[in-house]
Amino acid sequence: MRHLRESGINIAGSGQKRQLRNIGYYHGYKGYRFFQTANNRIPFSSWEEVYATVQYDTEVKTLFYGKMMFIETAVKNVALECILTATGSENIQAMYDKVISSYNNAPAGLENLDLQTRDEITKALGMNLAADTNRELIYKYLYAFKDLRNAIAHNDVIFNARFRRIDPTKAMKDCLQRDIALPFVNFKSIGDYVILTCYYLKNLGVTKIEIKSFIREFEKVTDDYRALVSPAVADIVVRGDLQQRMTILKNYVG
Repeated sequence: MRHLRESGINIAGSGQKRQLRNIGYYHGYKGYRFFQTANNRIPFSSWEEVYATVQYDTEVKTLFYGKMMFIETAVKNVALECILTATGSENIQAMYDKVISSYNNAPAGLENLDLQTRDEITKALGMNLAADTNRELIYKYLYAFKDLRNAIAHNDVIFNARFRRIDPTKAMKDCLQRDIALPFVNFKSIGDYVILTCYYLKNLGVTKIEIKSFIREFEKVTDDYRALVSPAVADIVVRGDLQQRMTILKNYVG
């Protein structure tokens, strides 16, 4: 606590001492004191702002968790159904012979589904075929989801999207921009992961009511967070165009 005070953070009392102990100095403060990169420090002036940021991150993780599990399971099932249909058999060897590209001569671990089967999975999931010439969108998006899911599973910071490990391809950006009518997509903010989640939920047939409820809950926890911190902190943590992007997203959902 003394170190935090010397760093310009107003912290005092047994209650805040308990909060600091519970969330931990290294995870609770050092993990949240910057936005994406270490040289982009968040201008916290009080422990209340630090703690509010940790709580905001926790609430956003909670919102995403169930949706991540649903999408992962549903996409696997859709892909499996398409593979079984293309194979015409439940025999594993038949699957390798009929739908796995270069099965007999590809290095171990580098086989992929053939283009026709990938095409059927892309259609089944309602992806924009015009933006997916090589039929790579499904697994590219799943890689993006994987980074988020792993961050949630390990209780890493997610509010600033610094868990992002891959640069989105042109197809990944074009698909969402075309279908949702967004001016740009870059996956550098947590809002873009809300957008991708809703895109998958809609394509998987989840009701408009449920999808919009997810968006509203995200908006609410974000608005509640804004009210607890200074404008200087909020302007760094929450994108200035977030509300506009959420409005576009809700229009897309219908």
